[in-house]
Amino acid sequence: MDGYNSSRQKRDAYGSAIQHVGTCDGGWLLVGRVSHARLKMTHQRVVYYRPGVGVEVLDIIRNDQPQRLRDFRWWWHIGPDTTPLELSPVGARFEDASDQQRLTLQVESTLERAPRACSHHGQREPRLAGWYSPGYLEAQPSQAVSFHFQAQEPRFAVVSRWGLGEQDAQTAVLRIEQGKLQVASEALYQALSELLEHGFI
Repeated sequence: MDGYNSSRQKRDAYGSAIQHVGTCDGGWLLVGRVSHARLKMTHQRVVYYRPGVGVEVLDIIRNDQPQRLRDFRWWWHIGPDTTPLELSPVGARFEDASDQQRLTLQVESTLERAPRACSHHGQREPRLAGWYSPGYLEAQPSQAVSFHFQAQEPRFAVVSRWGLGEQDAQTAVLRIEQGKLQVASEALYQALSELLEHGFI
């Protein structure tokens, strides 16, 4: 957020951010929400996992400083054996060298501006990115990608859909269409209506 990571200092600890965990329409639904006072933003994340299909992640950001253009960056850490085959503002495709498995990511947002997508592997400057720790005081290069959005809107959403192999757009439950969030499952729509800010879906 604006070049800063979320604070790990004790004075900024907020306990559990979990709002809901349960099953919904053949999948698992997890929802959490936290207000980062010093970053002047609130982040709500919805994770919808359907075994054998994929994971859809909905991030809703409330920007408490809409009077200026702000930077928001999404980080996804993929793993040390994974190579990006394709990376663009609308998503990515990866291959895992350990089992030749393909992983697909699709990214959509309610913002008009497309994000800037970046790949990171063992990066040291301008900040550490693309590393993992297999043990105490150990660090090894790993694959990470980031999606960098600029926004001035007071509220916006980003959907990240993960799946194995090539994704079929018809199976997506969470979509952004014409700048608005669409929920294809009636049961999921009802569940989210009770958890998200009024009028968001």
